[in-house]
Amino acid sequence: MKPFCKPLVCTVGLVLITALALAGCGGPSGPPGTIPVTGTVAHAGRPLPDGSVHFAANSGGGGGAARLANGRFRVHLVPGRYRIAVISTEGFEQVDPKTGGIMPGKSRIPGQYTTVETSGLAATIDATNDHVPLTLGP
Repeated sequence: MKPFCKPLVCTVGLVLITALALAGCGGPSGPPGTIPVTGTVAHAGRPLPDGSVHFAANSGGGGGAARLANGRFRVHLVPGRYRIAVISTEGFEQVDPKTGGIMPGKSRIPGQYTTVETSGLAATIDATNDHVPLTLGP
């Protein structure tokens, strides 16, 4: 029996669903107890054209996700310390004609940045620290 989906495809799908759900939460002022956070993401000296940025709280669970457009993002987060992941692909998932499996779009960034466990990206969010500039290495 074939698995429902490949792990990477499921992960990316869940992340995108989360991002879309969170994008509509709370209106312009955000949910109660959160603060608006802005940020930028650059790779190879240039802003990433599109993708998503994901925040996982270091303790207590929770987090958030934001759509990345023209190297910029905006999200509402509860103050705290977060691990961060970035996803940016060229194109969309496609069916592999040889295996029938799903192939993800080609990543624009090194794979290490696509999970909070391996990215090395982190930020402390509070009322005085509400901008997160991210520069991704080669």
